[in-house]
Amino acid sequence: MTPPEITPGRGITLDTADKSVDAAILAFATEFREAILMGGASARMCAAISGPLCAAFEVIGIPCGLVETDLGECNHVFLQMGDGRVLDPTADQFNGCSREQLPGVYLGAGALIHQFPVRWPGGQEWRPLMAELKRLYPQFEAHKLGDSVHHVLRTLPTENDAEIDL
Repeated sequence: MTPPEITPGRGITLDTADKSVDAAILAFATEFREAILMGGASARMCAAISGPLCAAFEVIGIPCGLVETDLGECNHVFLQMGDGRVLDPTADQFNGCSREQLPGVYLGAGALIHQFPVRWPGGQEWRPLMAELKRLYPQFEAHKLGDSVHHVLRTLPTENDAEIDL
């Protein structure tokens, strides 16, 4: 069975029994993630991928929110879907130090890294961009959205950028 297309404006009712919807969500999230990472590692990219992915899902009517967990030395940001399940587009970043080995994009009940999530207030800045991208790309294709996010992220200053004294 071919998974349904994720169509802008149609919305999706999340149902854990509907594996075709799960397949469509996983396919979209995976394609989106790969367009942003462009073959790079997912380490420390959870907010950079989860924020715009959640905004994209909200624009097309898929209920979700951003949450974070405190893992001791770092926090981890991911999506909590409207049905309570976790969608983590960077779950694999912890495979080197965890007894659980998760796929790159994980959809399901929370794993160890997802325990005790709290609402994460970030990510709101991506909503206007996703709304504009929906207008520009009516098909709202995951690879085009992810590529656009990749280019936006490349323009942001990093801690390695030298400060300019004026």
